[in-house]
Amino acid sequence: FPLPPIDEQRRIVAKLNELLPLVETYGKEQEALQKVEKEFPDKLRASLLQEAIQGKLVPQLESEPGVEQIGVAPEDVPFEIPEKWRWMQLNKVGKIVGGGTPKTSLSEYWDGGTIPWFTPADLGKVQGLYASDSARKITALGLRESSAVMMPPNSVLFSSRAPIGHIALAADSCCTNQGCKSFVPNVGIVLPLWGYFAMKARTPDMITRASGTTFKEISGKGVGETLVPIPPLEEQRRIVTKLSELLNVVRQLENSVLIP
Repeated sequence: FPLPPIDEQRRIVAKLNELLPLVETYGKEQEALQKVEKEFPDKLRASLLQEAIQGKLVPQLESEPGVEQIGVAPEDVPFEIPEKWRWMQLNKVGKIVGGGTPKTSLSEYWDGGTIPWFTPADLGKVQGLYASDSARKITALGLRESSAVMMPPNSVLFSSRAPIGHIALAADSCCTNQGCKSFVPNVGIVLPLWGYFAMKARTPDMITRASGTTFKEISGKGVGETLVPIPPLEEQRRIVTKLSELLNVVRQLENSVLIP
């Protein structure tokens, strides 16, 4: 092994003793930085979503009319919203739709099926806003002879168990299994994209109201009773446009800067 003169050994050892703590500190700082880089996009998305549903993302306009209350106005609200907005239950501004599974032993319910049939696992794999393809599809007979329900495009597909909270907009007409409780919005009151963002933001509330021992599940009734903030339609359009732009910027940062 290389053996320097004794005085040089002393100088080298002294310098190593000086630098090694810095290396250790640098390593910890790098780990902390990597953690921040990993968590930052999700935290930024959550912050933007919260700003959106609290009415802080775009200005309110005097020219826009206020929202008419449907159902009883709640006394206890999750947070304050602008004056023209209203808190309403999902089942007052749309329809909650459950799902079902055709008998798997009957091939005529599945073979050659063309109807998208989404499960929580399918929704968990969706990249972006829209769910366009499912792992399995069912036939018209399978749909007719099961509790699955056909929903129109732009329905908000929502997993109600295993886990609660996978969410996507339906790209086309489709149905789901019983692990989903989806929302078909009344488009005269709620834009599909606003319904998507509102349900996404209110998912923690639904999780707290879920029940079950093996796994938590929220019922269709529970989903329907979820309070969501409803802005005027034109403001909904401005908010979802702005929020979509900002989320796209976050996605670009995530892909090109923060996470190589």
